[in-house]
Amino acid sequence: MILTPPASPKLLPASPSPPTPSPAPSLPAAATALSPPSTPVVQGPVPSPTSPKAPAVVTPPPSPLREASKKARPYSGKGKRSLAFPLLGLTTNELDYTKPDVVAVTAKAIAAFLDKHRDADMRLVLVAHQPADAIAQLRAALAEKPACADRFAVLERDPLEALVALNTADHPCRFVVSETNWRFNSTATLLGKAVFGAAGNSLLRDTKKKYATAECGRAYPVELSTASQLTDEQVQWVIHVNPPNMNPKKPDYLKGNYEDANELLESCYTSAFETFYELAYA
Repeated sequence: MILTPPASPKLLPASPSPPTPSPAPSLPAAATALSPPSTPVVQGPVPSPTSPKAPAVVTPPPSPLREASKKARPYSGKGKRSLAFPLLGLTTNELDYTKPDVVAVTAKAIAAFLDKHRDADMRLVLVAHQPADAIAQLRAALAEKPACADRFAVLERDPLEALVALNTADHPCRFVVSETNWRFNSTATLLGKAVFGAAGNSLLRDTKKKYATAECGRAYPVELSTASQLTDEQVQWVIHVNPPNMNPKKPDYLKGNYEDANELLESCYTSAFETFYELAYA
């Protein structure tokens, strides 16, 4: 009997060892954090991202009044920055200054203007002799206002005479407020008639050349020509104002509506004062 040797056990091939990963290349210490991408080089100046662009400077147009004043004749009188004015609407337009609210509106406009503009060389001169109670109330109301001290005065004379003889009355004023109507008629109001008459024909001619109509509540300045007789009284500018009307025989009658009249009256005073200031301090 032939003996067969036992079979050798079958050996499985050994599993291949996993590849050993290559060590990562070492980074320099400064590169352990992610570096931002490099900024491309830009030729020329680079605006700062934190500096906003400055807005363009807009130059306001020149004021017509200031331009007119700059072209005006030189003035060497004593009242260079003084304004004479009446109680607006008292005579022809029949505004009732015995009413406390009318006096209050007038005092308010004067005080507000002088409080706004504190120039020491400026003066307002009220030319009025009646009604006496209204003048006394105005004096009392403005005496309490520090801004009015030494810069507001009352010349108690008839404005029909005194407004055209200010230098003679020892109150020289470069500016005078006069009354008119919507058409700038030279005889529309008693006060306007006196001013137009004293100034001569040149004032009416220059006024009509410059303005067509006068709106209530606005001011219309006219520089007197050298031919005007008013320049002898050291007046250089007349500021026309069309005051509110309570006279039923005149245009734009307000039919006793003093609420509207007071509002328009305040606008008249304020416009006249501000026009004076802009011309005087151009």
